[in-house]
Amino acid sequence: MRELRSEASAHSSSVSRAPAITAPDQSGQTTAPPTVRRLDRRLLEQQHERRSDAAPPGSTLEAVTETGGLAMSDTATASKNDTANSRKKRTLRIIDQHHSACLMVFATIVVLHWIEHLTQAVQIYLLEWPRPEAGGVLGLFFPYLVTSELLHYGFASIMLIGLWLLRHGFSGSARQWWTLTLAIQFWHHFEHLLLLIQALSGSNLGGAPVPTSLVQYLVPRVELHLFYNAVVTIPMVVAMVLYYRRTPAGAVDDT
Repeated sequence: MRELRSEASAHSSSVSRAPAITAPDQSGQTTAPPTVRRLDRRLLEQQHERRSDAAPPGSTLEAVTETGGLAMSDTATASKNDTANSRKKRTLRIIDQHHSACLMVFATIVVLHWIEHLTQAVQIYLLEWPRPEAGGVLGLFFPYLVTSELLHYGFASIMLIGLWLLRHGFSGSARQWWTLTLAIQFWHHFEHLLLLIQALSGSNLGGAPVPTSLVQYLVPRVELHLFYNAVVTIPMVVAMVLYYRRTPAGAVDDT
């Protein structure tokens, strides 16, 4: 009797440890028990976690969502780009709405800069001042500013940015002349950038005693920058004349 009871007990325990198999549902397919489904879900979550940890920062495979989907970091990047583009468009729209007034302010700055250069030329050629002492009007009150390459580079940058921003308000031949001005000022800006780098690094181009630009090896600095300002101003004036000859409809009168 004891042997029969032990065999029955072993048989019942083996049956209890065997995996449960459910009957087919109405569609004819068997469904896994809840324990197996939970195990499969956990394995999938662990697989997604390993893939997310292995992905580099900033990649599209960035995180695992609660629904098992992958979060895309491209959405944040696109949002930043949209914000930058909207700010740029808003700035250009404001300039276009007040283009004529902005153009007059810019022209006034150019005229004041010309006064400085012409005053410096008068001090050198008519008053026969030594070149280091000929600093224009500003140099009479703030001589240390005139010798600052940062000041000259700053003005060249303002000119370049102003020409680029105001270009959007021109059309036709006026826009072509203004673009020519922008191209010349870009080179002028590059020359001032070279001077600034030399002044900050303490190493002058070609071992010169003072910061020296490329064309300055052929033309002295005062005369060279008078020339630069002339070739920048002439096409700018032509563009402004064409701009103010617009018809009432707003188109440029090229005739």
